[in-house]
Amino acid sequence: MHISNPSCPDPENGVPMTLALKLVDNNCQPIENAQIEVWWCNAEGLYSGDNSDSTGSASRFSTSFCTDNDSEALAARWFRGIKTTDSDGNVYFKACFPGWYPSRTTHIHFRIVLAGTQQLVSQFCFDDDLCNDIYENHSDYTGQSKDTTNSRDTVFPSDGYEDYQFAVEQQWDGSMLAYKAIQVDVN
Repeated sequence: MHISNPSCPDPENGVPMTLALKLVDNNCQPIENAQIEVWWCNAEGLYSGDNSDSTGSASRFSTSFCTDNDSEALAARWFRGIKTTDSDGNVYFKACFPGWYPSRTTHIHFRIVLAGTQQLVSQFCFDDDLCNDIYENHSDYTGQSKDTTNSRDTVFPSDGYEDYQFAVEQQWDGSMLAYKAIQVDVN
């Protein structure tokens, strides 16, 4: 995929990306009015540290470790958000493609809350070749391939990580669309 260089809608740098998530029940019917929270690192591999809007497991996020105690990162809210699913079970986040940090593959964390109860906390990943192409060739990233592939990551199963991988398309403006459906059992 050739990614042109439109500007990122976030104050951070990187490949512009729309993240689209669809929430469905065990009968594949859309789930409306659920909260989906997401968070991921910036192009330099740092997380923002202000998680004051978060509850549950995301509020226990280790800010000093994941921000490298960077004062700007500790005070920031980049690449974090909570949205409520629409009648089709969809939410959309506009931001930038994540960076990476040693010992982890490229990933986005998410949390699902339905009727005030946490249903799921997990992560999704991206195709290794796509990630490395961006990291090596886009000026906002490290200039080097990530050190951990999806199959060697300690969070995703080595022989089933594809189930956790985003589908990706290029949009009309050259930015990226990453999307995934999430099924939760609501019985």
